[in-house]
Amino acid sequence: MNLIDFSRDPLTGVPNLIGFLEDWEKIRKCRWRVLAHDLVGYAELRDRQGAPAADRVIQALVSSLSRAGKELAGEGRYRLYRTGSDEFLLLWPHGSTPALEAVSARIAQSVFRRGYPHGPVPRGVRWSALVIPDEADTAESVLLQVQLKLRVPGLHGVHFPPDNRPGPETPRWGDPDTPAVLVDALPEVAAIGQTGSEGPDGPAPGVPPWVERLLSRVVRRFTETITLLRETQTLALTDAVSGLPNHRAAEAMVEQLMLRYQREGQRFAILFVDGDNLRAYNDIDYEAGNRMIADLGETLRQTVRAEDYVARWLSGDEFLILLPGSGREGARVVAQRILHSVAQASRSWPLPVTVSIGIAACPEDGTDSRALIRRAAVATSQAKQAGKNRVC
Repeated sequence: MNLIDFSRDPLTGVPNLIGFLEDWEKIRKCRWRVLAHDLVGYAELRDRQGAPAADRVIQALVSSLSRAGKELAGEGRYRLYRTGSDEFLLLWPHGSTPALEAVSARIAQSVFRRGYPHGPVPRGVRWSALVIPDEADTAESVLLQVQLKLRVPGLHGVHFPPDNRPGPETPRWGDPDTPAVLVDALPEVAAIGQTGSEGPDGPAPGVPPWVERLLSRVVRRFTETITLLRETQTLALTDAVSGLPNHRAAEAMVEQLMLRYQREGQRFAILFVDGDNLRAYNDIDYEAGNRMIADLGETLRQTVRAEDYVARWLSGDEFLILLPGSGREGARVVAQRILHSVAQASRSWPLPVTVSIGIAACPEDGTDSRALIRRAAVATSQAKQAGKNRVC
């Protein structure tokens, strides 16, 4: 579980512009076809109806593009990126030329159908296509071509009816026909090739070399900044002794899980783990104590699932474990497994180790993040008072 993924759009979950730039070295080695889409009137819709309505339309577009990606890629793999507020790039392996007009019309129809029950939708969907040549030089040259072709007169596109009312025979995804009552196709133009390349209707728009050089410098600085930001985040949110996320990261992750519960109803549980033997290790020396903390953290990490989140808490040998999708009873089973794993692993350590574990679950024990952590900590204290090496 990542705390913050700079390369992924938080609303839709698809990679964003940063993700596209970071994936470029993989993309440029293969000849990909690209279908670019953006929404006509999206900013106006957002200003008039607010962010929730605009977000629903974006989510409808992503769902439609994902379906299109599976259709276009066939047995291959497709990639989908959100490169702007309402701009998306759909990539699939180079092959036979599909009927892009029909595919894009179905994408627009699906956005219209899914967006209309919640209120007005944008005025339409624009689209254009290009082929990334073998061993393409730069990501910015592709992005420039996309921007040019999404804004040239006569672009491929679909206009929604002025009153935003679906016709009586509005099709579902996969229907081959495009009824006039729903869409009005804009004049067709050539698909994009390389800069200055010839299409069936003439040359594609070119980009002055100085523009590409300027954009290249901006992209390079941008990616360098993101790299530094990732490194800074890692240092700020990682515990130096155990190598695990620290208490700041754990608190932020609890908040994320709480938001997911509020949006989707997904429950989760917290295990507050406190070692029973740190003082004996510190009596040897503090290096031995730190080694025990690191070994204990690794044992906890190996005992839980990959999707669970293990962090070192405020001090000593305290740890917080977050279990997405688990209730109190499921968390108790995990806690009992941890007791056994720690006892077994520490047989080879300088001194045997046990832990005491407290449980708190959302929503059974509440829906306030800080209160849940406090409840788990109190339960751990009760486990220690009851004799240690137990779950409470």
